Amino acid sequence: CVMTQLLSNDITRAIGWTLIHSLWQGLVLALVAGILILFTRKARPALRYNIFTALFFLLVACAGLTFVYELQQAGTATAHVMTTAAQVVPEETVVTAEGAITALPEPGFMERFIAYFNEHTPLLVMLWFIVFVARSLWLFGGLVYLQRIRHYRTAAPDVQLLSKMAALAGRL
Repeated sequence: CVMTQLLSNDITRAIGWTLIHSLWQGLVLALVAGILILFTRKARPALRYNIFTALFFLLVACAGLTFVYELQQAGTATAHVMTTAAQVVPEETVVTAEGAITALPEPGFMERFIAYFNEHTPLLVMLWFIVFVARSLWLFGGLVYLQRIRHYRTAAPDVQLLSKMAALAGRL
């Protein structure tokens, strides 16, 4: 996979878990924004704008801190797995000291989700990256189009029209 070759496993896993955590972090901040909309309904628009801008930057900061945390966790988890790899029993049954055979408990939903996500992280991060690049190109295309319609086949307004507009503005 190209993305796996470009990024190490630890970085890819940290990006993937950052994306997962940013979903619930964004949901919490969206709920906070909704509550703030209710309480600041009659506030000045500039105040509301500043509050929502701060919430946006808080979301970006949360994602950045989550990435750093996940990257640190990936490093310690890799070291822990390497030191304890010989102690892991791959079978689904365990033999006790008395010779009794006991089955390991079935993994729960969260354990299965974590295992599935860790296994497919490179693919999910690559899909996210493709969507991100496509949306960025779409946004950039819109900006280019705005510049084009702003400057393409435009002419300065007639002097009479400008004077008439100034007179109307003065009357207002």
